Amino acid sequence: MAEAVVGHNLTTVEFRMLYVLANGVAVTPTQCSRSLNITMSTVSNIIGRLEDKGCIIRRRDQPDRRKITLEPSDLGLEIFELVQNKLCRLWERGLTDLGPRL
Repeated sequence: MAEAVVGHNLTTVEFRMLYVLANGVAVTPTQCSRSLNITMSTVSNIIGRLEDKGCIIRRRDQPDRRKITLEPSDLGLEIFELVQNKLCRLWERGLTDLGPRL
């Protein structure tokens, strides 16, 4: 995965965060923490970095401003697609290199 994110200004854990957001697995920081099995402080740091890069949008709930929801931005979705496509090509190449006997 590290090879796939090179050149996209992302770490592997940032890509994993984009993955869970883009696929609807998680929409809150707590759900991201559970899905990725990382601490809330790590999630907060990743959210900050992805927001600074313009990859995610953080929204506060109007009735309860303590509640935060996250969604990938258009840029975040574009980068996610590029990295995911590169990952698929790398996996295909790796499987091809295994040979026909497998």
